Formats: sequence, C-alpha cells, structure tokens
Amino acid sequence: MKCSKIFLIVLTALCAACEKQTVNNGQPFTFSVFNGLNDGVLLYGNYSGTQPFTYKYSQMIFSRQMSKVSFGTPQVWARYFASPDTLAKDQPVFDKRFDLVNGRSYTLYLLGEKTQTDHLFVENKFSPHKTGDSLTYLQVVNLSNDQPISVNIQGEANGSLIKNLPYKQVSSILAIPAGHSRAAYVFEFRDAASGDLLWTEEVTEINGANTDFNRFLYRNWAMIFSGKRNASDNNALKITRTYYQEK
Repeated sequence: MKCSKIFLIVLTALCAACEKQTVNNGQPFTFSVFNGLNDGVLLYGNYSGTQPFTYKYSQMIFSRQMSKVSFGTPQVWARYFASPDTLAKDQPVFDKRFDLVNGRSYTLYLLGEKTQTDHLFVENKFSPHKTGDSLTYLQVVNLSNDQPISVNIQGEANGSLIKNLPYKQVSSILAIPAGHSRAAYVFEFRDAASGDLLWTEEVTEINGANTDFNRFLYRNWAMIFSGKRNASDNNALKITRTYYQEK
C-alpha cells in the first residue's frame, strides 16, 4: 500500500512537469496585449476602471506590437482607447473584465476594425526548460483572416512544422534544435490550401554565438502572423516576434 502511494505521488509530479503554465507562484501575473487592429491604430490602455484618464501616463501600444504589464490582483478591467480618437467621446475600442490567476501568463490579441474590435485571449502554457539537447520553443499565432497558414523551414517540405493553422488559432509549442551549428533559420509561411508563399522570416542568432544574451536557447517565443494579403502600408502582411521572459 505504501509503495502504491509513493508511485502515485511520483506519477503526479511527472505529469505536472510536462507542461509549464505557472511562471511565478504567488506573484503578480503577466498580461500582454498585442495591437493587431487595422490601419495602424495606436492604442492606449487604461486599467484603473475610472475615467477620464490621462493619455500621457497610460500604457501605449503601437500597431502590430506587443506590450506587457504585471498586476498584483487577479481582477483586471482592460480598456483600450484609439488615437486619434474618432469614436464617440470616451468610447473604448475594447472593454472587458478578466478574472485571472496569479503567477501565470496571459496574452490578449486585439484585431479587426477599431469600430468593431475582435479579440483572442489565451493563457500562455510554456514548455519547461529541459537539460540535454539544445532546443528553442516556438509558437505561431495566425491573426491574418485571409487564409489558414502552413509553416516550414526553408528547404523542407511545405507544412513540415505546421500543416494547417486557421485564423485566430495558436499552434502547439514547437521544439526546434538550437545548438552551436544552428546560426539561423528561415521560416516560410504559406497558404495552407494552395501552398503559395506568403512570407519569409529569417531568424538569426539562434545559437547566440555573437550576443551576450541568448534569447532562444531553452526559451519560449512566438511569431505572430498578421495583416492582409496583397495589402500595403499598415495592413500589409507582417511577422511580429515576441519573447517570453520566465523567472
């Protein structure tokens, strides 16, 4: 009986180690916001729950960029205002309350038109650091509503990394070799149905050979695919990278 209890305890611990979602137990959680709104809209974040607020001292979120903030309370009232503001006076483009969990990491993706903002909200579940093989942990987010996408490393078969990732979906975590011989990767983003090449993204310094800090080795990061096919300027297709810093 005693042996059975010990076995169950060990098994539970092993299962819990397979997926890392708690970043820092008992500590403020990380709340990241990605501004994927069309037409290069600049956003200002207000978490106070009161109005009016001063733009000068609020969180600024540039177009197609990620901004991070930490909170000590699990209740968050997230409100975002556009600049220039052409909506009704004091009307946010997004207004929602979240009940979250301390010590975890979340990302809110805002997308579409500012007059009818859509969103995707996810809890980031990171791959734990592992000893042994030198790996980096990549996740892909598809925020381009033109088509599902596939992803491959240049020279490999179409869809060899991701076969089909629909709009507003986040891929599973991809463990990719990041040893000393891996100086760079070229990722190809394609239309999942036709195979047409949509975007090529070269990621250098994978092995960190020429930098003081290796942001890839044993670390979780993401490539966010957004924009519109055949569009130009602010709405053109683009990859935004974000790097999750874990303690």
